[in-house]
Amino acid sequence: MNAVLGLAQVLEREPLADNQRDMVERIRSAGQSLLTILNDILDLSKIEAGQLRIESRPFDLAALLANLDSLMGQVARSKGLSLRLEAPSNRLGPLLGDGLRLEQVLFNLTGNAIKFTEQGEVAVHVNTLESSASELRLRFEVRDTGIGIAPDALTRLFAPFAQADAGISRRFGGTGLGLSICKRLVELMGGVIGAESQLGQGSSFWFELPFVRGSESEAAALAVLSPPIPSGPRLIGAHLLVVDDSAMNRDLVERALHLEGATATLAADGLQAVQLLQTRPERFDAVLMDVQMPVMDGLAATRMIRGQLGMLDLPIIAFTAGVRDDQQAAARAAGADDVLAKPMDLEQMAVLLTRWIQPRPASFQPPVAAEPEVVEAFPEIAGIDSARASQRLSRDRDMFIGLLELFVHDNTDAVSQTREALAAGDREAASRRMHTLASNAGFLCALDLMASARGLEQAIDQGETDLDKGLDALEKGIADLVAASAPWR
Repeated sequence: MNAVLGLAQVLEREPLADNQRDMVERIRSAGQSLLTILNDILDLSKIEAGQLRIESRPFDLAALLANLDSLMGQVARSKGLSLRLEAPSNRLGPLLGDGLRLEQVLFNLTGNAIKFTEQGEVAVHVNTLESSASELRLRFEVRDTGIGIAPDALTRLFAPFAQADAGISRRFGGTGLGLSICKRLVELMGGVIGAESQLGQGSSFWFELPFVRGSESEAAALAVLSPPIPSGPRLIGAHLLVVDDSAMNRDLVERALHLEGATATLAADGLQAVQLLQTRPERFDAVLMDVQMPVMDGLAATRMIRGQLGMLDLPIIAFTAGVRDDQQAAARAAGADDVLAKPMDLEQMAVLLTRWIQPRPASFQPPVAAEPEVVEAFPEIAGIDSARASQRLSRDRDMFIGLLELFVHDNTDAVSQTREALAAGDREAASRRMHTLASNAGFLCALDLMASARGLEQAIDQGETDLDKGLDALEKGIADLVAASAPWR
């Protein structure tokens, strides 16, 4: 997902023909939908395991509601609906609570209301129920003029995987996890949630939450954390060290940094990063460090940079697919200044880097808009879904060839490396190698290879020992793909 969404963001900033831009938007939309489902599943798993923590930090409710109005208003207008927002006219000042989880609940309820409404409006109401000098209690309500819900279905709506009826899933999609997660989050934040509805007459979903009022110093801190909208490249002259074992991720980050005026040196593991910093310690303004890598992982490399090299002031940003709080805390404990979760949002990455980097002056010419080139046909290669690859890469044939070359270079020996790891009793390394292969094959749309590698990864993780047949078949599949793609490399 990191590669798909990230490269789609990069492509959107390139000069594209209308049909190409439409395909990029479709890629991003489909990717975001899949990411939403994955995040729902992960959130539910964390809640059930007792690993989801509710934060208490200052946040600006007015800014949160403005963001909701801006983003969901566009979605509503695209369906011919209006989104109406009613909130207290007086600014409530900073509140202490989990603003991100509050936003998650509001976006989920508002998104549902828009999804199930064909005409009319969706209204979001925020009312103060109780207020004192130090605390207040707010009621949030999302009303729609949509299809409504039968009374007997209301009682089960907040259960996991529940929807009003089977036809809802077929017609509107979704997993049925959203409302269950909303209920759990609201209760974890000390609130209550409910719904009223009549079939054919719309619905009202509401929740109430307590908040503590923030101080003036916290209000000032919020103002500092709200940067202006950028008008151009924000990292001009900066030089970053990008450390990731995935060639595709390195390529993605390098492209994104170039668009912001920065340059990048690339390293494939933590040991290479340490060696580069040992040789040229003054060269880099910051390090983007993946956490999970072979040879030397990001945590060990970060500890060595801080300890053995004594580079205490060099900003290190860890990026990781780990979603648990303890995984992100481990990165900070190792010496990382900040953590960026995968899949990376390129805008979020740029904003985060501006907090840590003081770019050096340098000449930078942003990409010049040009007439779209004539699109060449994608190569037809046995083992690759060329049509899907073409759509995923917005018909960028050169990028496809480049990724194909990277895939062959990085994965031709994947099976032999896995066998060696298994023979040495290192099942973790074997699993990680299959995980990387599956990810790379999926991005290239070599779907059979992806499925085979993923199956082997799961078998290794589950402790299975009879793996030879699967490894033999996968090795042959890779060899066939390498041979079939030779004319295009």
